[in-house]
Amino acid sequence: MTDHPQDAQVVGDREDEGDVADEAAAGAVPHTGDADIDRSLAELEAVRDQPLAEHIAAAERVHRHLQSRLSDLGD
Repeated sequence: MTDHPQDAQVVGDREDEGDVADEAAAGAVPHTGDADIDRSLAELEAVRDQPLAEHIAAAERVHRHLQSRLSDLGD
């Protein structure tokens, strides 16, 4: 939940935008409630201090995974 309801986006039965933004601002990997998305965010966080090539490789993997996930929504 958030202290500012106008900043929250209701998804299903939960408010998440404010909480996720607060976690990200605090440097924590946000928890969205979706295990696949949370793993993707954790993978990106894991390369934070790695060389740029690692950032690119992780971003490409996450992008492919999320694209696949979105394409499955149409099925």
